[in-house]
Amino acid sequence: MEPVLGFFASAFISVMVTKLVNKGLTFFPNRKHLKQKLDRLNQLLPTIQSILTAAERRRTYHFTQEQQAQLTELKDAIYLADDVLDNLECKLLERESRKIKLFHGNIGIDMLEKTVDNLQGVVTSFINTFHFLSSEPEHGDQDTRETSSLLPLAGMFGREGEVRQILEMLERGENFQYRSGFGVLSIVGTAGIGKTALAQLIYNHEFVKREFPMRIWVYVSEKFNVRKLTVKMIQRALDGEQLLPRKDYDTLEDAHADLVRLLTGKRFMLVLDDVWEEIYSENWDDLCKPFKLAAKRSVVLLTSQIRSVVKQIETMGQVTLSGLDTDDYWRLFKHCAFGGDDPEEHSNLGKNVGRTSDKVKEKSRLEEIGWEIASRLDGSPLAAKLLGSVLRRNKDEGYWNQIRQSDLWSLVFPQGYILEKDKVVQMWVAQGFIPPSGVERPEDVGNRCFEELIDRSFFRPVWNGKYMMHSLIRELAQSIGSNEFFTFTDWPWGIPSRTACHITARTDDLLQLEHALANNYFNLKHLRTVLFFGGYKDSVRFCGLLDSIFQQVKSIRVLDLSHTCMTELPSSIDNLKHLRYLDLCGNRVRSLPQDLCSLYHLQVLNVKWCPLQQLPEKMNRLINLRHICADIVTISGISQILKLTNLQELENFPAGKSNDLNALACMTELRGVLHIADLHLVKVGEVKEGILKKSKHLTSLWLSWDSEGRGIRQLDDAQTTLDEKVLQCLQPHDNLKELRIDSYVGLRSPTWMLTNNCLSNVRSMYVIGCVNWQNLPPLELLPELEILEIKGMHALEKVSSQSLSHDSVKKGFPRLKKLSIDDLPNLKEWTGVEDGQFFPCLCELVVRNCPTLERFPYIPQLENVILENVGLVSLTAFFNACCPEVSLPESSSSNSKGNPLALPTISSMYISKCPNLRFLGESLNQLFLPRLFELEIRNCPQLCLLPDLPPTLTKLIIEDAGLEELPTIWNEGLTDDFEVVGTGSFLPTLSTLYISSCSKLSTLSIGLFRQQRLLRRLGKLSLRNCENLKSDLAKGFRALTALKELTIFDCPKLLISHFYVSLKTIEISECFITQGAWSDDQNPILQAIETVKIIGCSHANFDEDRKLNPVDSFKHLTSVDHLYLVNTSVLTLDLFTKLHSLRILDIDGCQRFLTKQLQLLHFSKLQHLSIRNCKELPYLPEDLNTLNFLMELCIENCPLITSLPQNGLPPSLERLSIRGCNPLLKQRCLDDNHDFPKISYIAAICIEGEVLKSK
Repeated sequence: MEPVLGFFASAFISVMVTKLVNKGLTFFPNRKHLKQKLDRLNQLLPTIQSILTAAERRRTYHFTQEQQAQLTELKDAIYLADDVLDNLECKLLERESRKIKLFHGNIGIDMLEKTVDNLQGVVTSFINTFHFLSSEPEHGDQDTRETSSLLPLAGMFGREGEVRQILEMLERGENFQYRSGFGVLSIVGTAGIGKTALAQLIYNHEFVKREFPMRIWVYVSEKFNVRKLTVKMIQRALDGEQLLPRKDYDTLEDAHADLVRLLTGKRFMLVLDDVWEEIYSENWDDLCKPFKLAAKRSVVLLTSQIRSVVKQIETMGQVTLSGLDTDDYWRLFKHCAFGGDDPEEHSNLGKNVGRTSDKVKEKSRLEEIGWEIASRLDGSPLAAKLLGSVLRRNKDEGYWNQIRQSDLWSLVFPQGYILEKDKVVQMWVAQGFIPPSGVERPEDVGNRCFEELIDRSFFRPVWNGKYMMHSLIRELAQSIGSNEFFTFTDWPWGIPSRTACHITARTDDLLQLEHALANNYFNLKHLRTVLFFGGYKDSVRFCGLLDSIFQQVKSIRVLDLSHTCMTELPSSIDNLKHLRYLDLCGNRVRSLPQDLCSLYHLQVLNVKWCPLQQLPEKMNRLINLRHICADIVTISGISQILKLTNLQELENFPAGKSNDLNALACMTELRGVLHIADLHLVKVGEVKEGILKKSKHLTSLWLSWDSEGRGIRQLDDAQTTLDEKVLQCLQPHDNLKELRIDSYVGLRSPTWMLTNNCLSNVRSMYVIGCVNWQNLPPLELLPELEILEIKGMHALEKVSSQSLSHDSVKKGFPRLKKLSIDDLPNLKEWTGVEDGQFFPCLCELVVRNCPTLERFPYIPQLENVILENVGLVSLTAFFNACCPEVSLPESSSSNSKGNPLALPTISSMYISKCPNLRFLGESLNQLFLPRLFELEIRNCPQLCLLPDLPPTLTKLIIEDAGLEELPTIWNEGLTDDFEVVGTGSFLPTLSTLYISSCSKLSTLSIGLFRQQRLLRRLGKLSLRNCENLKSDLAKGFRALTALKELTIFDCPKLLISHFYVSLKTIEISECFITQGAWSDDQNPILQAIETVKIIGCSHANFDEDRKLNPVDSFKHLTSVDHLYLVNTSVLTLDLFTKLHSLRILDIDGCQRFLTKQLQLLHFSKLQHLSIRNCKELPYLPEDLNTLNFLMELCIENCPLITSLPQNGLPPSLERLSIRGCNPLLKQRCLDDNHDFPKISYIAAICIEGEVLKSK
C-alpha cells in the first residue's frame, strides 16, 4: 500500500494544481502567456508528487528547519492560489445569478498571473531543494511488506480461542466442499489486528504439520494474478519436496501441469495472505483447477481486510478478528515498549537516586502510563507495535505523558464521534478534495471512496448510514496531520500553529474560547474548516464570537454550527465568500440574514429543526446550492426556487403558495428522496403534464395531499377530479425505486399506473389514506416490486388480478417479498387467477383491520404471517382460494402428502382480534403447519380447537381464546430418541409456553402436558388468569427436565407441586401454593431455585387430611439469590432461615411477614434490602447493622418508622433511599444530635426526594 503521508500530500497538491490549471484556462481561454505558465506548472506536477512520495517512503529521514519551511511555503502558495481562483469564480457566479451580461475579460487577470508566478517560483525552489528525492527509483509494483510463514519473533499473545475455533473446523468440519474436496476458510479484520500472525500460528501448529503433508504459503498483496500465484505455489511446494526442477513458466497451462503433479493425492493447506483485490469467479476457478486431484479435506486459508473480497469464495465460514483481550494486549504492549527489559528499570531520576523507595515509586509510574496508553488502542496489535516501538526509544516519563495527554492528535471530528456518510462526503466536496470531473458527480465519487474506506476497515459501521473511524487509523492520521488539525478542549488549552487549516471546538467554556481565538487570528489565515461541538447558553456572546471569526478569517469552506443553542447568525457571514458548507441544524435561529444570499459558492445549507419564520428574499441567487435540508414550511419561503437548478437534494417541496409545481421540470438534477406536499393547494390548470419525467436521478417519490383527514369528509366532484388531474401530471421517470401516495382522494388511477412501463423499476410502493380510491392499478405486473403497503383505502372492496388472464407467464407479483394491508374496512376478498402462480416470492404477510376480508390467494413460500382484526373463520379457508395441492417433506408426515390444506413454509404466525376465528385447520389428525417455529394467538374468543402442533415449534403463546383443552404435538416420524427419521435433527424443540386468560381451560391432563416426554426442551412456562385450571397431573411437572422459569399468576384452583431440579426461577401470584410437599429428603427439588417471587397467594390453606403445613416446602429453599414478596399473607420470616446465600430481598406490603421482631442474622450475604408499603411496620430490625455485605437500603411508604435502628446501619452501606415515611424520620436523619451520625459515611443518600449526598 502507498504510504499514508505521500498519498494525502500528493493527492492534495494534484487536486489543487489541476483545479488551478483547468479553471484558469476556463476563465481566460485567450490569454496566451497565462496558458504557457499554467502548462509549465502542470508539467512540474509529477516531479512534486514523486518527491513527496519518496520523502514519505524514507521514514527515518529528518528534514532540516529550512526544508520544513519550504514545505510550508509550498502549501501556503497553493492555498493562496486556490483562494484567488475562488474569488474569481465567485464573481462569475454573482453575475450569472443576477443576470449581468457584461463581463470584462481583464477582471482578476493581474491577480491570477501574479499568483501563478508566485506559485511557479515556490515550486521551482521546492524542486531544487528536494531534487535528491526525485531521483529515487519508484517501487510501485514491489510489496512494501511481504510476509512469510515463519512465526513472529515476539511470539503470539492471545488468540487461543480463534486457534481452537480454526483447528476444530479443520479436524471436525462437516462442510460438504471440505469433506469432498477442499474448503475455503477466511480470516478477516482491520489493518494490524493480527490476521497474518494468526495464520502463521495455524500454519506452524503441530496438528497442521501432522495432518497436512503439503503446506504452501503465498503472499498475495494487491494484485491477484493467477499465473504468478500458481508459480509461487510451485516454488513454495518445491522447498519441501525436490520432485521437479525449478523453471520459468511462460503459460498458465505449464504451471498448472506441474502443480497438479505436486498436489495429486496429497492433503494440502494453502495460505493466501493479504488478499486485497476482488477475486472474480473465473480467476478463482482458474487458480483452483489443480486442487481437484488433491486429497479430500484440504483447505485454502485466506487473510484479508476486505470482507467482500472473501465473501463470495469462502465455503467454511469466516473468522473475524477484533482487538485482543486486555491482559493479552498489555503483555504485547509491554513487550513492544520495554523489550526484554523490566519496566521498573527505567526512570527519569538520573543516576543520583537517593532512596530505593523513591526509585520503585518512579518505576511503577512509568508502567501505569504505559497501561493508560495501551488502553486507548482498541486491542490492535499493530498499534501496540507502532507506538510501543516509538516509546521504546525514549523511556522518559515526561515523553510518555506527552503521548498520553496530547490533544493534538484530535482530528476534525472528536474521538468516538458518529459520522454520517452523506455529511462527510459533502464536506469532502466542499473542501475541493473531490473536484467535479464532468462525467461523475463529486458526491458519487465521494460515496465510492467512502465505501472503499469502509471495505478496508478505515470506517466501521455503527448503524444505518452511521460510522466511526477505526481508532488505529485515527492515531496514525493524527500523528501525520497534527499541524493541520487543532482542537480546543476544556483543558489543557493550546495554540494552533500557523499551518492549522481545520479547527474543532470541543468546549462549552465560551470565555476561554474567546480568549484563545482573539490571540491567534493571525495564525489562522488558511483556516478552511470550523466545527463547534458545544452548547453555548449565552447566545448573544456566542454570536459576538462568531462575528469576530467572520471578520478576521475569510477562507473558511466548511462551517458546522449545529446544536450550539445559537439564536442568531451574524450578518458578517457574508465575509465568508469561500463558504460551501453551512450547518445550522438544531438551533433556535428564527431568521437568516439577507447577507447570506451573497455566498455564491454555498453548496450545502442545513437548517433542519430550526424554528425559522423568515428567509432572505433573494435565496434563489444561491445558484450553486446542491443540498437544502429543511422542513416544508422553510422551503415554501423560497421564491422562484426553479432558479436553483444545481440542487441535488430537496427532501421537501411544498406545492401551491409561493412555489410553482412546474418548477420541478427545471430541477432535473434532483436525486434521492423528493416529498411533494400540499398537493391539495394546486389550482386547476396550474400544473403541466410530465414535469417529473426527466428527473431520472430520483429514487424515491412521495406525493401527499392534505394529511389532516380531508378524505374522510364528503368532497365535491370538482375536488376529486382535480386530484386525479394532478396525479396524472406527476408521472415519474422509470428509474424510480420507491413510490408513496398519501391522502389522494381521487376515485381512479392515473393512466401511467395502468401499464408497467413507468413503474418497471419500483421496488417499494406505499398507498396510504386514499379513502376514495376504488380499484388498485395492476400492481401485480410490476416486475421489481418487493414491498407493498396499502392502508386506509376505505372504498376498496375487492382486489382481483384479471390482468394476468392475458399474460402468458401468469405470475402475479413475481418478486414481492412483503405485503402489508391495513384499515380496509370494506375489502371482502383478494383473489388470484385460476392456474396462475401468485406471490411466488412472498415471505411476509401483514393483514390488519380488515374485518370483512375472508379470502386471500394461496402463497406458496409464505414464512411470516400477522393477522389482526380480520374476518376469517378458518385459516385454511382464508388461504384456500385457488390453492394447489401441496406435498410435504417426508419427515413431516406420511399422511399429509398431497394435503391441499397444509401451509408448508410458514415459520412464524401471529393472530389477534379475530372474533370469528373458530379453528386453524379443518382436520385435527393432519400436520397442518409442518415448519412452524412460533405461534402466537391472542383475543380470539371463539377459537375452540387447535390442530396438532409440529415438532419444530419453539414458542407457543395463547391468550384470551376459547380453548377447552391444550393441543398436542405431532410425533409421527420420530424415533424413541425423538430424532426425525433420516435427518439427524432432534425434536420437539418447544422452549417457551405461555397460556393466559383461557377461562374454559380446566385441565392439564389432556394435550401438551400429557406428552411431557416431548417437552424436554421447555425452559419457560407461564400460566396466567385461567381461573378454572386445575392441576390433575399425577407426577406434576417433574418430567420437564429443562424447565428453568415458571410463572403462575391468578390461577386460584391450580395446585403447585412436583418439579425437576432444573428449576431456577419461580413466580407465583394468587394461587394455591402447594399440594403437599414440593420436595422431600430423598428428592430435594427446590434446592436449585435462585429467584422466588410471590404475590398474594392467600389460598394456601392447611391440609387437615394429610396434616401438612402448606408452606413447609419453603424451608427447603437454600440457594435463593433474589426473594421478592408482594402482599402475601401466608409467609413469615422464619420460613427462610436457610437462605444463607440471599443477596437481594424485596418486601412489598407483606404485613404478616414483618409482624414479629425481625431477625436478619441468617441473611449474612445480603447486599440489597428493600422494604415498601409496610404500613404497620413500627421500626427497622435492630440487627440491621450486622449485615456486613449490605450495599443498598431502600425504605418506602412505611409511615410508622420514625427513626433508624439504635445500633445504626452496616458500615458497608453505599446507598440509602427513604421515601414516603414519617416526617420525623427525615428530621432525625438531618439532625447531628440524632440519626445523621449513623448515615454520614454513606456515599449516596436520598431522603424524601432530596439528594443529600451523591457519588
